[in-house]
Amino acid sequence: MKKRFVSLLLAISMIFSLMPVSAVTAFAEGKNGGEVKAKGYCGVETENNGKDLSWTLDNNGVLTITGSGAMKDYPRYENQRPDWYLNHKDSIRSVVLDNKITHIGDYAFDGCTSIKSVRYTGYTGNAGVALPESVTTIGVHAFSDTGVTGTLKLPEHLTEIDSLAFYHCRKLNGELKLPDTVKEIGGFAFNSCGFTGKLELPAILENIGNDAFES
Repeated sequence: MKKRFVSLLLAISMIFSLMPVSAVTAFAEGKNGGEVKAKGYCGVETENNGKDLSWTLDNNGVLTITGSGAMKDYPRYENQRPDWYLNHKDSIRSVVLDNKITHIGDYAFDGCTSIKSVRYTGYTGNAGVALPESVTTIGVHAFSDTGVTGTLKLPEHLTEIDSLAFYHCRKLNGELKLPDTVKEIGGFAFNSCGFTGKLELPAILENIGNDAFES
């Protein structure tokens, strides 16, 4: 048994010696090619201590959130925001979301002005923001004051867009089509955005908050 183990180690060593440096380096990299510089959890704390969702930030500025369920709702107080905001908000260039996330948390990406795109795993379209089809609710200030650029693709089963969710996202453009399942749009939800095309609202919409589409 010992000889077999030694032989296995020698074989692995030979494989690595024949691989290019770039391939060997990839073993220490994050899911999207960069080396992980920070990581943590961001799920609802009452469920598995928040470990249902985990996040990594690599040195290319890609923030990747994996797992299933709802993201934690963060308070308005900046010192209680997620670590990616407290220590790395100016380094985040893009966000990749798992296809099993159901809720984008309050203040999740608020004020992360360097974020240019938010997309779900495996997305191949050209929208600047494409949220997973699993998402049903978007929290307060979830994407406000980010630098997201391009068109917005919302999930088909979305039911609620909370207050100031996309407030001051001036680089969003094109049409704004809300899914047929949306029942509520909070105040200032799309206030001061940069959409240039038509607006389509669902027939079942029950409430539009104050100044939701102002400016």
